[in-house]
Amino acid sequence: MIELGPRFGNPWRGYPTRFSPSDYNLWKKWIEIHWREYEGFYFDVRIMSDEVLPEGIEENFRRMWQINRARKIDAIGIQKDKAVIIEFRDFAGLSVIGQISGYKALLIIENPFDLPLEILVVTNSLEKNVADALYMLKIPVEIIPL
Repeated sequence: MIELGPRFGNPWRGYPTRFSPSDYNLWKKWIEIHWREYEGFYFDVRIMSDEVLPEGIEENFRRMWQINRARKIDAIGIQKDKAVIIEFRDFAGLSVIGQISGYKALLIIENPFDLPLEILVVTNSLEKNVADALYMLKIPVEIIPL
């Protein structure tokens, strides 16, 4: 199950929920470049776990348990003809490949947008071998110096 949360129109310039300070700095610089390309954004999109809740969890803790077990996508930007899953990452390492690819795979199963899905990594820096891996896997990356 996907929980999108509210859609933020463009040009929204607030502080996205759950962004670290470095993610927020990347977001601020990135959106100033790309704001005209997007109609809106979803932040902290949850891909809920399909795990069965353990026995004995009190009713008032059930929702918290579900939220804590969810996968959380930084942002999904909506364009006229596609939805772009965006991972903002300070000094992106190899783990970003699994994360962004996994998000796309799970959203393909349950695409709430009825639009083609694309992915994008936004970072301030990455090692050459990570850049090479992103290139070989055709994962777009944008480097935004902070």
